[in-house]
Amino acid sequence: MQTEISIKDLWGIARKYMILLLVVTICAGALGFAVTEFLIDPEYTAVASMYVYSEAGTGSTNTSELTYAKSLVNTYEVVINSDTVMQLVVDELKPEYPELELKEIKQMVVVESINDTEAFSISVTATDPVMAAAICNVITEIAPSEVIRVVKAGDVQIIDPAKVPTVADHPVLRNTALCAMVALVLAYAICFLYTMLDTKVYSREELTNNFEVPILGVIPDNNVAGKGRSSKTAQHSTIQEDRLRLLTSKSPFNVAEAYRMMRTSINYLPIESKCKKLAVTSSAVSEGKTTTSTNLSIALAKNGAKVLLIDADMRKPRIRKLLGVKGKTGLSEYIAGMTDEPPVQETMFRNLSLIVSGKTSANAAELLASPRLKDMLTKLESRFDYIVFDMPPVNVVTDASVVSKLVDGYVLAVYSRYSEIGAIKAAVETLTQLEAKIFGFVLNGVDPKSYAYGGKYGKYGKYGKYGGKYGYYSYGQHGYGDPAATETPVKATATDKPKAVAASATAQKPASEKPAPKAVEPAENASATAIIDEDGSL
Repeated sequence: MQTEISIKDLWGIARKYMILLLVVTICAGALGFAVTEFLIDPEYTAVASMYVYSEAGTGSTNTSELTYAKSLVNTYEVVINSDTVMQLVVDELKPEYPELELKEIKQMVVVESINDTEAFSISVTATDPVMAAAICNVITEIAPSEVIRVVKAGDVQIIDPAKVPTVADHPVLRNTALCAMVALVLAYAICFLYTMLDTKVYSREELTNNFEVPILGVIPDNNVAGKGRSSKTAQHSTIQEDRLRLLTSKSPFNVAEAYRMMRTSINYLPIESKCKKLAVTSSAVSEGKTTTSTNLSIALAKNGAKVLLIDADMRKPRIRKLLGVKGKTGLSEYIAGMTDEPPVQETMFRNLSLIVSGKTSANAAELLASPRLKDMLTKLESRFDYIVFDMPPVNVVTDASVVSKLVDGYVLAVYSRYSEIGAIKAAVETLTQLEAKIFGFVLNGVDPKSYAYGGKYGKYGKYGKYGGKYGYYSYGQHGYGDPAATETPVKATATDKPKAVAASATAQKPASEKPAPKAVEPAENASATAIIDEDGSL
């Protein structure tokens, strides 16, 4: 596992939370401005300067006496800052400023030498400029006699008396900038810490850094069905919404291109058998495995390959309704011996056939372990180039593990901003222990505008911007193995009603008499239909 943090990673965090960082910075700057401008009074500083003589009235300027005078400056600073001197100042100013106290005035006064010479300055800072000058001048009047009284030598003379200051020290811009910068640093630190502790997958980097498994495809999130996935509590999508995610000529360009790239990766998998058998699964529910298996099958079929899609999820099946195929006799009935021939049905997509799951069963794992499933595959291998299994999640039930000896390998679906690294590791370990081949990951739902996906790729050419979220489905309210989780027909609304062309009406016509190809959408009541894209390609 890679633990180094690069500049690219730091910049990626900044881009990911850019809006949050900007809002926090602006709000903190505005708060600093408001507090400084309206709650903090401007301060004025009055300054007086004095000179130290080594001996009173001698006027001597030889080197030794100058050195001695400089050493006296530190002593004079201590004397002037003493409670005795400051209390004399307070008593002197009481008639004019009765609110003055010893502790308060000591906080206002600063005595310091000037450039390491025998001169020193007395500065007083207050919100009242007249009071600041008054305090400063009173100190210069009292200080000489008190210094001579304490030190018993030397003398102090006033160089410049204090004048009433006219320029206030009101650091509005400084405080605004300081608040904004501090808030930005703290906000970024919190975002960085959250990112380091967050175990969700956001981009392909999290997968490549944690696993030695290839990435077969990165599918962008385009808000096709108006829903996305961002948390474990997100609601399941409907069949009508899932149909909008099916791969057709109307699919967004970046989605279609992502599946083309995934199809290319699948085509070049190192599989020696003539018929490639793939199992698509995930680590947990709602990670896009059925969307992945269905659209992968469609993409392969559109490339001219004969594809059989098997809905082997006999606990929460969805593909029959998703592709609008009638007839409930399927895989479970065949394995149970209720039918002699494999229940292969044509779909609305050319070159794509389907075996539905059949009746839901709580004993799905036992059914999938039956020798009849292996016999069925043996019968069908000669008819298809690809057989794709849609399997339940690995970490939820054992169904996906049961077919490890029947398939050439697994494709693991992962969903960006939803899948957990720990759950994916558990799934990979389970399949590795079974000595199953993991062909790679398919990362669904990546934000096409994000730094991880490549930013503005969607603006290339005529295809326009990427938009929104691709979203995906889940399994409903019942858990796996719940006998009550039976299929319930979903009625299409007027706005969702698909257009279909019956295959039975076109299959009997000669090729020359067939109507011009026309894009159609899946229909729930179409038992044998064929979708033909307008351009005849993916």
